[in-house]
Amino acid sequence: MNAATAVSSMLRVFGDSALDVVPLFLLAIFIGALIEEFVSERFIARFMTGRNPGTMLLGSFVGALIPLCTCGMVPLAVALRRRGGDLKHTFGFLTAGAAVSIPVLLLTWRLLGPSWVGIRLLASMALGLLAGYASVFVLRSAAPRSAETLAGRDEVVEMGLTPLRGSRFRAVWRCFLGQVREYAPWVLVSLALAAVVEVSLTRGAAGLIAVNTTIARASLGTDIAPALRAEPGGLSGRPLRARALEVVRVLARLAGDRLPIIGCGGIATVDDARRMLDAGAALLQLYTGFIYEGPLLARHLARGLSAAAAKAAADSPLPSAPR
Repeated sequence: MNAATAVSSMLRVFGDSALDVVPLFLLAIFIGALIEEFVSERFIARFMTGRNPGTMLLGSFVGALIPLCTCGMVPLAVALRRRGGDLKHTFGFLTAGAAVSIPVLLLTWRLLGPSWVGIRLLASMALGLLAGYASVFVLRSAAPRSAETLAGRDEVVEMGLTPLRGSRFRAVWRCFLGQVREYAPWVLVSLALAAVVEVSLTRGAAGLIAVNTTIARASLGTDIAPALRAEPGGLSGRPLRARALEVVRVLARLAGDRLPIIGCGGIATVDDARRMLDAGAALLQLYTGFIYEGPLLARHLARGLSAAAAKAAADSPLPSAPR
């Protein structure tokens, strides 16, 4: 595969995907900023909290009808959560919106007929309800919402006194820019990885190795001297482990069984190897681990993984014999 041609193809796929996704994503962030600035917490508390199944159905219904891409639903769900929506309503809204949307329903109408539109809408709402109620148990220990409400803002609105229009729209703009800076790296990296997978598949690549070094320093411990932290160049080994797991997980989800992923980065123990395989890696690649664990690291990991698999098989209940 010619490198220049492959890079050109990846850039083209990335650009096409960005034109499809980024405008809707920016629109979702802007709507989320409007919600955080103009929708009162009392309103959110009325329709996005409590035990009433009716409000759960309403949240799932609204989420299903919002004409945004799946990634665009995330900023909206975050905005609702920050304004006071509880976990189950927020997850119901997010899950139903991710399952279906108005463009999908219109396409269903055209291809399968109106009856299937109702079936898909009801199925997405049911999925939203299931995810919402399940989140109460799965995320029971989740931290309270982290939003910082401007002191006295809702009280001013309820008294009938509206803050200056210009200041409110400036607040919306600041919130919008802040969320763009927060979400943009995640969106751009996801689009780039999707382009890499698509071009690799179409050009017959045998697999993908993820990842190489990182220039980020956030994963370094606080005991690292500032002079060492400021040194240029890429880091490998343990500082790379969390990022490597994230990238392998995304690539495996995008490629499925069509393209093997070779996990590389921060693998030094049996637990590291197990986590990388669970993330979706088909093979493992070792570099820095040899320096700290010695030349027998590969044998140690292979034996440890084999022992863990044997123990898991022994602990799992055997299927009952047919009668």
